[in-house]
Amino acid sequence: MNKIVKYILAAVALAAVALALVAIYIAATFDPNAYKPQAVRWVEEKTGRTLALPGDIELVFFPAVGITVGKATLSEPRSEAIFASVEQLRLSLGLLPLLERQVRIDEVHARGLHANFVRDADGRWNVDDLIGAAGAPAAAQQDAAAPRASRDFAVGSIALVNAAVTYRDEKANKRYTVSDLDLKIGPIARGRTGTVDVSGRMQGAAPKIDVVVQGKSGVGFDMDRERLGLKDFALEVKGAAADVDALAAKARGSLDLDMTTPAVEVAMLAIAATGQRNQGAFEVDLALPRLQLTKEAVGGEQLLLKATLRQPNGQPTKLSLSLPKLEGSASAFQIANAVLDVDVVQPGQTFKASATGPVAGRFEAGGLQLAYVGVNPLGVQATLAGPQVPNQSVSGS
Repeated sequence: MNKIVKYILAAVALAAVALALVAIYIAATFDPNAYKPQAVRWVEEKTGRTLALPGDIELVFFPAVGITVGKATLSEPRSEAIFASVEQLRLSLGLLPLLERQVRIDEVHARGLHANFVRDADGRWNVDDLIGAAGAPAAAQQDAAAPRASRDFAVGSIALVNAAVTYRDEKANKRYTVSDLDLKIGPIARGRTGTVDVSGRMQGAAPKIDVVVQGKSGVGFDMDRERLGLKDFALEVKGAAADVDALAAKARGSLDLDMTTPAVEVAMLAIAATGQRNQGAFEVDLALPRLQLTKEAVGGEQLLLKATLRQPNGQPTKLSLSLPKLEGSASAFQIANAVLDVDVVQPGQTFKASATGPVAGRFEAGGLQLAYVGVNPLGVQATLAGPQVPNQSVSGS
């Protein structure tokens, strides 16, 4: 038995030495920087964009086999303006697939990635040529018409460190930026469940927004069925948005997105938020066990919304809305037995009311703007109480 162990250890040692010698030989004889002109020329021919690679390209063998690209920039189409840049990009490759002459990416790690997305006044995006939209260059259209690549696609992890994204909509005159963006997601593979962690700061105007976002979730990709799932996600937002200051919001739940239908299903959604508005404060809690949205229908159950609004003097107004069941389509909806409770406290008096009834409504064609909403029959019970009220209490229904 001891001889067998010795033979195994010797074989492993010899294999390690052989791999090390191969790595040394490749590092000494192969210069990846010699391929820079070819890469720049290929990008310009395919996209009409200019790729600049002032940084060095290096082969790395520890902690994993791969390649590291230094500073790089990519221009806008047929322009010198910069679309995206990166301080460093590292690709780690799977060792065993390499021995079988297959390239499998284990990790994509980008540090200092900056990207600018622009929608012009005519509604065209500055990435239309990269995603094969109408008006793309002929070469890109030919590539788009080619057979779809195999869906046997897998990446161990993708990480963005200190990234930034700018979005400018010239048609709507809006501009938003995401800075200090850290994102890690993986693994991305058919039939596997991974995780996603994200944090960053989002700023913009019209409406004003300046919030710090942090979230994590389990994530699954089904590339054959074109589905994306977020399991037990947790999202936290802090900052200011629109006319709300000191905003602190948390959301938890699960989400399933079917991109073929398309359809969205939300499960066990819980949202809690606090903030200040117009010198007052508010607290909101929302619970929704299930919500389904498709192009043809919408359905949900047991929605419960509770809100407390506090005036500058500290007096509260409490609202409670219960929707036991929601049904509808893209044009109309129905809610059975909706219940709205209102509790208002003012100096010297209180007002309590409860309204119940089935709700029906319809939307404007092609949008989510309400064209009609009604409650029939509507039942209301109300009580006004206080020292200045006759008999100190008045009720009605």
